[in-house]
Amino acid sequence: MLAAIPKRDSQNDVFISKAKIPFMALSQGAVVGTGSLRRMAEIKFVRPDLDVQPIRGNVDTRLNKVRKGEYAGIVIAEAGLERLNLQSEITQRLSLEQFPSAAGQGAIAIVAKEGNQKVITLLRSVEDKATRAEITAERSLVLKLEGGCRVPIGAVAHANSGELSLFGCVYSLKEPKKISATAQGTLADAEVLGEKVGKELLKQGAADYEKEWREKYGSW
Repeated sequence: MLAAIPKRDSQNDVFISKAKIPFMALSQGAVVGTGSLRRMAEIKFVRPDLDVQPIRGNVDTRLNKVRKGEYAGIVIAEAGLERLNLQSEITQRLSLEQFPSAAGQGAIAIVAKEGNQKVITLLRSVEDKATRAEITAERSLVLKLEGGCRVPIGAVAHANSGELSLFGCVYSLKEPKKISATAQGTLADAEVLGEKVGKELLKQGAADYEKEWREKYGSW
């Protein structure tokens, strides 16, 4: 079972370039690397003139490829760099408005065997209710869309003083286009908000967008 979710770290993605060139200042046709279909779709939506290429390897491997000039830059999660004390490598934090994060980004899930109450009680001490609500809403959205690694879904929840908002979007494969929806409620409404945003996206044609991606990249 998902026993605890501690306070979330940054949800944002960041851009890293060799000469600290901002994302919007990149020259036309510059090569930008990412291992995420969501980030690829977001980059192409904001800058359709860029050449987005896949990149593999751990964080150090990816940073070295930028230093060697194999890529003009890369897009990567800020939370991972923070945990590795590599914040100095960041050129620019990308806004959640332009680069909405994946569901659960920046959060750590701690699991335990169901029924092991002693361990579960201990883990509950690091539970963060606001983060739990955000993650529940984001995961509920992805579940409603039957999303996965092959579908670029942005899911951004924000909890503040007992209130909860959720933004969700899905990108088109064939053109720089996206559909989006939002919902607001309380922390207790987290799962319902995810379902509500998911339903609205499906009304706008999310299933067709998802089909495009799965036909090209696989079903999972």
